[in-house]
This record gives sequence, C-alpha cells and structure tokens, in this order.
Amino acid sequence: MQQPVCGNRKVLSFPRRGRAMSDRCLKQVLDYWETLRAGRAAPMRSELDPRRIEDALEYTFILERAGPGTTRIRIAGMHLCDLMGMETRGMSPASLLEPADRGRFGALLDRLFAGREIIELDLVARAQGRMSLSARMILLPMRSDLGEMTRALGCLVTDGIIGAPPRRFAIARQRITRIVSGAPAPHAAPGFAEPAPRFTPTEGKTGPHLRLVYMREED
Repeated sequence: MQQPVCGNRKVLSFPRRGRAMSDRCLKQVLDYWETLRAGRAAPMRSELDPRRIEDALEYTFILERAGPGTTRIRIAGMHLCDLMGMETRGMSPASLLEPADRGRFGALLDRLFAGREIIELDLVARAQGRMSLSARMILLPMRSDLGEMTRALGCLVTDGIIGAPPRRFAIARQRITRIVSGAPAPHAAPGFAEPAPRFTPTEGKTGPHLRLVYMREED
C-alpha cells in the first residue's frame, strides 16, 4: 500500500513526545504571546516574529476567522500535517476533532474570537486497532492588521505515537482563562512567515494593563 505523503515526506509513524516537551512548547508560545500583547487584550498578527518561538514552530499554527462560524487554518507547522496526513492550510481546525465534539469546539472558537479569553484543551484520540494518543492545545487571540479580533495563535503537541493518519481528537477537558483590566499576567516573559507586513516593534504602552484573573476548568 502506498504511504500517505505530506509535502515532500512520507507519513509513517513518529516517536513518542513526552509531557515535558508539551509543557515546554506550550509555555514558550504562551510566554511569547504574553510578551507581545504588552498589557493589551491581544497582540497584532503582524507583530509575530517566528524566530522567537523557533523550538515550538513545528507544533504552532495560525487561525483566521473568515466570517461568523467560519475559521480556517492559515499557516501550520508540520505536526498538524503529520496528524492529518495532508497539507492543512485552508482546512477548518474542527477537522482535527471527532465529529461529536466539533460543535463544542466551534462554540469555544466563538468565545476566543470574541476576545479576552484564552482556550486550553486536553485532547485524546482513540481509534479501533490503534494506540491512544493524547494532546494539549492552546489558542490565543490576536488582531488583524485592521485591528479586528480575527486571528489566533495556536499550539498543539501530542504525547504518543501518531501511527497512520488521520488522527482526530475528542475534548477531554477545557480550561478558559479570561483577560481583564489590571496588572500584566505573571508569566515568565510568555510564527509563521506568511505573506504579511514585516515585523515591527510594538509601540509604547498606553492605557491600563491587563492581567489573567481566573481560570475555569470544565470537563
């Protein structure tokens, strides 16, 4: 049987990724996003410099809200390609989920793009005849060049052997963190080179700072 090909490489099976790698990648992306937003509700997409999250790029992706209820993957690292066995650009991120959880995921995206909330998900993929695969995902809101909350920076890292794609996930747990006015969040300092305006430094801070004030965990 011909093996599925993603880009210029075959998708076979991949080594196990531990929880330590998942924690490290997610923290790097969150910390960088936190630094970029600099007290605002969300940073601008054009402010992203992929060199700052180089170690996590394989697991990182950018979402675009094309309209009400319509979200697409604009850019994705190779890990999403490995999971799906195909190029994921232009796909709905809900394609990564089991059909039964896509409505729930869509509602979470609505909350994400409404702004001032961070979404974290614990995921699990189970399929007959294949090993279980767990994953963690974080979704962070961003603004477009027009200032609209229509972009998101995401990171998805799995723990286990991917095996034969596609692998789709059920939501095991969700955590929603709301951003409100106050001091900067106490993160340790929290890419993608798509055709977009060149990276420019953030402007000086104005107005009140923001902080993450609570996290709600839901099964």
